[in-house]
Amino acid sequence: MSLFNASYGNESALYAALFFAILPVHAEVISWIAASKILGCTLFSLVALISFAKNLEKSYFLRNLSTVGSLVAAFGFKEQAIMVPPILVLLAAMYQKKGLSMALAKHGYLLILSEMGLYWSYLGSLGLAHVFPKKLASGIIHTFCMPLYGLYLYVQHAFIPYNLAIRYSLRWIRKSAHIFAQPDAK
Repeated sequence: MSLFNASYGNESALYAALFFAILPVHAEVISWIAASKILGCTLFSLVALISFAKNLEKSYFLRNLSTVGSLVAAFGFKEQAIMVPPILVLLAAMYQKKGLSMALAKHGYLLILSEMGLYWSYLGSLGLAHVFPKKLASGIIHTFCMPLYGLYLYVQHAFIPYNLAIRYSLRWIRKSAHIFAQPDAK
């Protein structure tokens, strides 16, 4: 309501809040969001990634305690959290060796594009889901493509922004700072 109020004024915000309150789908939407397993798995997987990344320089026990606790909670929601431990191992290796992190930064998008290209070309445009019986096609899609899609999401959100956005942008900002510096007027 406060965001709507800032954009459109008090009266419009009140009407929007009343409309949302009397909408019959409101209770179903809230219960659907609260019952979703994906949100809990995503939340605790991200907490595990963030706690591991923040505690890389701290003690081994503290890093593992907070990360393992978050992973156990993520596994409680959905089995998709099985992708987090390999990502944490790669994150630790990326922190220790610059060669691996540079290779991931340079070739990460190529790996993601090739995996997504295979996913969409073979299962989307060629229509393999219509060739096979429904249960077999569903099994093929879930067996081969969903773990790859989960890996795609974790690689995209964990490694590439770290390497490209943080390392290269900070380096670029430091190098280009002298261009924008104004000379002292005397």
